[in-house]
Amino acid sequence: MVKNIHQINYLSISIIWAPIIILFMFSLSANANELTASVDRITMSIQDTLNLTVELNEQSLMSEPDFSELNKNFQILSTSKSSNINYVNGNYHGVTKWNFQLSAKKNGKLTIPSFIFNNLKSKPIDITVTDSKTQAMNTHSYEDIFVETSVNKKSVYIQEQVIFTVKLFHQSQQINNWNLTEPDLKNAFVIRSEEPKQYYTMLEGVRYGVLEKNYFIFPEKSGSLTLPTIRFNGVVSKPGSSRSRFNFNQGRRVVRDSNSIELAIKPIPGSFTGKTWLPASSVTIEEAWSPDKKQLKVGEPITRTITLKAKGSLGSLLPGINADFPKSIKQYPDQADISDVLEPDGVSGTRIESIALIPLEEEDLKLPAIRLAWWDTDEDKLKYAFLASNKFSVSAADIPAAQIPAPTSLNTDSFQQKSYAIGISQETADALNTWKIIGFLSLLMNTTLILVVIYLWKLRSSKGHKPDSQHNNTEISNTNQLKTSQKLLFKACSENNAKAARQALITWAQAYFDNGSLYSLDSIILKFNNRELQKYIQQLENTLYGQKDAKSWKGQNLSNAIRAVPKKPKKEHKKNNELPDLYPISS
Repeated sequence: MVKNIHQINYLSISIIWAPIIILFMFSLSANANELTASVDRITMSIQDTLNLTVELNEQSLMSEPDFSELNKNFQILSTSKSSNINYVNGNYHGVTKWNFQLSAKKNGKLTIPSFIFNNLKSKPIDITVTDSKTQAMNTHSYEDIFVETSVNKKSVYIQEQVIFTVKLFHQSQQINNWNLTEPDLKNAFVIRSEEPKQYYTMLEGVRYGVLEKNYFIFPEKSGSLTLPTIRFNGVVSKPGSSRSRFNFNQGRRVVRDSNSIELAIKPIPGSFTGKTWLPASSVTIEEAWSPDKKQLKVGEPITRTITLKAKGSLGSLLPGINADFPKSIKQYPDQADISDVLEPDGVSGTRIESIALIPLEEEDLKLPAIRLAWWDTDEDKLKYAFLASNKFSVSAADIPAAQIPAPTSLNTDSFQQKSYAIGISQETADALNTWKIIGFLSLLMNTTLILVVIYLWKLRSSKGHKPDSQHNNTEISNTNQLKTSQKLLFKACSENNAKAARQALITWAQAYFDNGSLYSLDSIILKFNNRELQKYIQQLENTLYGQKDAKSWKGQNLSNAIRAVPKKPKKEHKKNNELPDLYPISS
């Protein structure tokens, strides 16, 4: 009898864990493999070191790509490898990284080659290597620590990107309690690169450690703009100094200032003929149609998506695309998706616009071409980005046009009703059969999971545990966190308490975006496309970490900007019978 009980228990355990293991293996194999290479910067001195990271989104314990081609143009100073598994959005992601510290063998344009792993291939990266003659060698000889600032251009147009680089050079092995002030500018918008770069360089035969920070500045007013002095303040220990706990004179307080830089900001040139001023180093415009076909029927919707990208410009500065459509087409535009990407050579802005079009008449339809004017900041001249015209043939619907209801909004239900009214094609019927099979398999797996949950719940109840209701209250808790943190934020702003406002703002942003990884003001700035709000958050950060006294900060502007932020969209409530996560992610 005991043997039979053990057999039943083994069988129960097998039934429970088999589908879970299958799901785990499926989630690992479902991720599309990719091999990528990235560097911390694309311009370096012949005396500098460069950090290269090669990332494979799968685990590779024994094998690796062939890195021998690196030795052609670079010397490999050090290497390291890491491998782990992450659980993200219900899926397991294996990641393997190879890290290299490199030095260039010669000046000029060098290329980090493509790396191949199985059938995957990374993209090559172009690196510009300059000679070792730098401002630092000429003006800071024999100093063991100093700050150097530079810009890529000293004369730019209004809203043109300026890359402001701050470098801290040091010979010391230990620097404690240090900080670098931030550039606080009026009439300019400033974005800081997310992570500072660290590397080594040789100056006059002396090895220096370098900490480099980049800022992307967009002037908003013509005239002159002064980039202020950047100050370093820290306690510096000499290499080889003793670390006895009875020696309280371990280092010396050091203060170093950089030079200020004067910029000339030019107004919009008279030769620019576009409606919206757009300075950039490159602009591309692309379109996509869904479904992608030229034969339409009356009442049949088609979606046009236009993607506008500009290198060296913010997404919020990109103009909307105004296309002329005939009156015989109903238009249902979606809200534009605006984003920015920080790259080693600057900001790239993107604006994506989608619009659903529904023809109402039988005709041969022609949509006009689109021409967008922009200013090439590299060649200093007017250029245009083009989208070609499109032709469509609109035929009669399967039912008279008079019976086709004119939709008032775009939603899935209206499309489904229209499909049934017009009739289902063979292609659609085949697709429905496929979905029936998928639905059956999904039902089978869900049934198995329900049985697993019932078994575990009974097993847990039999040991005297009470059901945990925290997961059912997740959305309520999040809403309460949003309201509470917002009240604390408004209170801190009214009291002009910069430190309390920073903490409340981070907590509020985490609840607003449902993103617990937002732990800095910089990460919050990147999440918003509201330039006014970004400006006041930047002012708060400059007050806390710059030369200004935190007591001088006024919170009214930030409070007003937060009040103008749209309310957080409500999520669909889960049904009562929906299964909770079997393995909830611990906070």
